[in-house]
Amino acid sequence: MFVFFTLLQLAVVAELAYVRFEACDAMYKLKAVQIDGCDERIPCYVTIGQNVSVTLYFHADYLYQNLDQDAWMDLNDVVSQAKVIPGTCQTSYNCSTVSTMDTITSLTGVVTVPDDIPTSVRGFMHWLTKSDGQPLLCYFVRVETQRTEQKRLRDLFNLYKYDTEEVPSPDNEKLVNP
Repeated sequence: MFVFFTLLQLAVVAELAYVRFEACDAMYKLKAVQIDGCDERIPCYVTIGQNVSVTLYFHADYLYQNLDQDAWMDLNDVVSQAKVIPGTCQTSYNCSTVSTMDTITSLTGVVTVPDDIPTSVRGFMHWLTKSDGQPLLCYFVRVETQRTEQKRLRDLFNLYKYDTEEVPSPDNEKLVNP
């Protein structure tokens, strides 16, 4: 029974591990990052002014009680601070941490993409979680900024599956050549 739940938890983490990330030097080993609206494709599109849920999956032998979270965007060497909720939290009070039996812990926060950044610019979103100044979790993700209108168009486009083969597949040939 234990093996089943362990495999199920790993499957859930693997299913939710959408984002390709680069980990920085920190105490905890970061296993996976999930950013709402992003998948394994690079870049991760972030919408200016919107709140985005971010969940970190990591291995921690010891979970510190007081956590400070910080995020910022680095676009063309211009750094813009991003608001993180909760910025400072206590794991037993207002931090949304969940520990599992296989010592994978998750921490969820919400980052607000700054309003004062340009549209359609690629760069990085950085995230740092620390306790008493000591880095516990650190990573960065390649992002591209977009406006709400661009997000709507991208979402509409992604609703449809296009046949991008040079020679139409038999399934789509009837649609192309009625």
